[in-house]
Amino acid sequence: MTKLYNSYSARKAIRYAKNTSDEIASSSAKLAGGKRITKAADDAAGLSISTKMNSEIKSKMMASRNTSDAFGVLHVMDGSIAEMGDMVIRLRELAINSASDTVSDVERDMMQTEVSALMSEITRISAGSNYLDNKLLQGDRKRLDIQVDAKSNSNNRISINLKDFAQSPDALGIGDVKIDTKHMALIAL
Repeated sequence: MTKLYNSYSARKAIRYAKNTSDEIASSSAKLAGGKRITKAADDAAGLSISTKMNSEIKSKMMASRNTSDAFGVLHVMDGSIAEMGDMVIRLRELAINSASDTVSDVERDMMQTEVSALMSEITRISAGSNYLDNKLLQGDRKRLDIQVDAKSNSNNRISINLKDFAQSPDALGIGDVKIDTKHMALIAL
């Protein structure tokens, strides 16, 4: 009696079954990964090109993420500056009101209390506007460089000079504003 594994036809069938199984596994890997090339034996040149393209795509994706982070930094700065701008406008309104003879010294003292509170709030916002360990509105002599493309030249980098964004009362030129007298209010204008 012949055994199934010893016959020529059986070995041939097993070999074809194995080859078919390998082809199914390879096709499944390609379908699952969405790639035509899954190993160097599929197409060595194609794999090299595909690897390079994947590297470039991932680099561009990281540069895009860096750009989004830069927008986040600018958004924090913009929100803080807008809020401080509203406070500076209120300071000017108070100074104009205090410079008029239609208010008394008692009312000027109350307005000066509001001025002091606004100055404290501007200082607090300026000191509290941070991104990572960078104080964005303190006028630090620091530059934030954001890489926005995969190449290393300066055209592929955005630089934010934090010194240009100083927003403390002294940097804004309002650090010594007093409106508790008509004379001081006129100077503040």
